[in-house]
Amino acid sequence: MEEYGSAKEREEGLAPYLSPLGAWGLAVGTAIGWGSFLFTTTHYLEKAGPIGSIIGMLIGMAIMLFICRNYHFLMNAFPSAGGVYSFIKHVFGYDRAFLSFWYVMLAYLAMLWANATAVPIFIRSFFGDALEIGYLYSIFGYKIYAGEVLITMAIILLTGVLCMKRERHAVKFATALTLTFTIGITAVSLAVGGMHLTEPAFTLDPKFIPSEDIFPQILAISLITPWAFIGFENISHSAREFKFSREHSFAVLAASVVTTTALYIFVILLSIGAYPADCTSWLDYLRKLAESNASIKVLPPFYVAYHYLGATGFAVLAVSLLALIITSLIGNTVALSRLFYQVAKDDVLPDRFGDLNARRNPEKAVFLIMIASVGVPLLGRTAVGWIVDVLVICAVIVYGLVSAAAFKLAGERGCRLERFTGLIGMIVMGALGLVQLFP
Repeated sequence: MEEYGSAKEREEGLAPYLSPLGAWGLAVGTAIGWGSFLFTTTHYLEKAGPIGSIIGMLIGMAIMLFICRNYHFLMNAFPSAGGVYSFIKHVFGYDRAFLSFWYVMLAYLAMLWANATAVPIFIRSFFGDALEIGYLYSIFGYKIYAGEVLITMAIILLTGVLCMKRERHAVKFATALTLTFTIGITAVSLAVGGMHLTEPAFTLDPKFIPSEDIFPQILAISLITPWAFIGFENISHSAREFKFSREHSFAVLAASVVTTTALYIFVILLSIGAYPADCTSWLDYLRKLAESNASIKVLPPFYVAYHYLGATGFAVLAVSLLALIITSLIGNTVALSRLFYQVAKDDVLPDRFGDLNARRNPEKAVFLIMIASVGVPLLGRTAVGWIVDVLVICAVIVYGLVSAAAFKLAGERGCRLERFTGLIGMIVMGALGLVQLFP
């Protein structure tokens, strides 16, 4: 592919620093967050059972590999900090690019806010009411405490300062944490499966939800595929910062999708590994949990980890959960800062947000993210949840636009493979969008 951008841009713009491992770490660390982990332990199983969930996830993985190819093609054609925004700008023009900017921004901000406000829930679940100090008010049924607000604000500011002043260290830290939760979840799952697979408590039954047709169960999981993987593409905003050839970007993206899928499947299987004596099956356990509104530490994967591996297995899983929260915070902050940097250079945002500091890092763009996020804890978890609910449709639109751009550009350049993957992406995302809008 041709080099993109002027010599001055390449000399004075964002500096290359991202290794293949670092890119993989950002991609996986952003794709898997608090919500996707918990959904895997409960929602997926309640919708389709273990086998239906696994089949649905594998279908989703296949879909996302097509999207990976489309991103790879466009990242090599337009290696810019804008990601989807830049792709659409050069293929379809500024109007559609501006629209895509809003969808991407909303998606990444929603993930950032969801994971930031998950920190006090994590602390509440594992350490009790330590932060329930200074009751302020309730909003939409969610109690707001000064202690939880302050710790969430501190996490947002700390993440922002780290990404502003020591961004390279932040990415290395995120990569280390991604390796931590990848190894942690994998180790616990394999230990439970390998050591206790023959025990009566370990069973796949019921494999699907009883008394319901199998196909709709699998389809239900496949429909939320974009939500399950949104964030893996965040490295498209760092395409100019790769220390490796962009020709290898498909391998990195594909590896992140496969890793994410494997971790989801491990958590699904782990969640049905055991259940209390007063429950007749893993499904009965989930339904009783839903009725009791129990804390996170008694959710299936934590119960199973403690049941088989004791406090050690429980602790490994808890550390893994905290690690994936932090990686999502860093990954979304890095991606958003690059997006804001690029749109500022195109005069969508004030020019100052397109400035780089001495380390060639968009420090002011990160500051903007901090300002936009620091007040979110005052809204409560319920209000943030409403924003997160739009993630599925945002992801569908973004992936659909990327596929359309790849399809059009591939036609102009005579690239048959990307013409095909772009077409498949458009068809699938169009169908998913219609189902989401008209269920």
